[in-house]
Amino acid sequence: MALIMEHYNRVAQFLTPPCHNFETIYGTDQNSDDVLWEPWVSGFSRAMEIRPKAWDKIMSCGNEDLTEGLTMLLLLHAFCMGEIDLPDNEMDEQAPDMIPNIVLDLNDWTKSQQQQGFQFAGQAPANTNIKPFARGKVGRNAPCPCGSGKKYKKCCG
Repeated sequence: MALIMEHYNRVAQFLTPPCHNFETIYGTDQNSDDVLWEPWVSGFSRAMEIRPKAWDKIMSCGNEDLTEGLTMLLLLHAFCMGEIDLPDNEMDEQAPDMIPNIVLDLNDWTKSQQQQGFQFAGQAPANTNIKPFARGKVGRNAPCPCGSGKKYKKCCG
């Protein structure tokens, strides 16, 4: 979990503006050397399904470039799932270049909204040093913490 949170915080810090120099990492087909952008789009779409209301808010923000980009990601996902037909060659050539631009637009818009006071979930680093509440050790003859009124040793102990 610590490694996951370390990676999360590194990505979050890296995407803090200005961040126009990052590279999208795609897999490559070992047989044909084709760029495999489909798993990235599929993962992004699954992530959007986690918080649909937040994405609805972004889609209705009025920023045409942003809504067109997100619509394109949804179309690419529908194409990957076989729900719509698009020219295969064009998608394989254009999608790997479109995706980073869409992500940059989304990131820039999100950061600008934060500066204007718009709150998004998870703005703070996820792995804070706050420890969960810990109850002290219960003695054998102390009242049981379950609230029964009995001694701990006769109840939950």
